[in-house]
Amino acid sequence: MKIRNGFVSNSSSSSFVVSIPKGKSTKITITVEVDLADFIEGKIDTKKSLLNAVKEQIWPFGEEDSDLNVKCLEELEKGNEIIYGSFSNESCGDNPIEDYLCYNGIPRVGLDPEIKIIENEAGY
Repeated sequence: MKIRNGFVSNSSSSSFVVSIPKGKSTKITITVEVDLADFIEGKIDTKKSLLNAVKEQIWPFGEEDSDLNVKCLEELEKGNEIIYGSFSNESCGDNPIEDYLCYNGIPRVGLDPEIKIIENEAGY
């Protein structure tokens, strides 16, 4: 039997002690602010730059008339810009927020209503 004295906190485990009123839910809400600028691979701000991305086959822009490109064009016509990027789990646990985003995509809960997710594909 393994006996642990005191609290342990390292890359593989953490400890906690919490007082909760009897019958109270054990659920907690965790809010994390993430700056997408840290994960941007490119930005498109005109129809011309969108068409250029399609022509040069820049990921994720494929065929000119794809649903993604049509939606991007609609947003550009509203005066918005398109940013694109990706999340990776290659940090080997050094960036748990990026790991979470890699596996789950961008959560819609709590998202600024002016930010519109056009495509949000989780990995693995």
